[in-house]
Amino acid sequence: MGNYKQLSIEERSVIQAQLTLGFKPSWIAVGLGRSVSTIGRASLQWVSKRETWT
Repeated sequence: MGNYKQLSIEERSVIQAQLTLGFKPSWIAVGLGRSVSTIGRASLQWVSKRETWT
């Protein structure tokens, strides 16, 4: 198993804001230095909850 680091509140806020603006998950991943799958999982959590992480 690799080493994993959870998304910070700041990263989650960036993901939420950029998804709202229509950014592609791959663009967000590059900007944050994270994998696309991490962004995908985070976006699914945000969409299912329909609330902010802050």
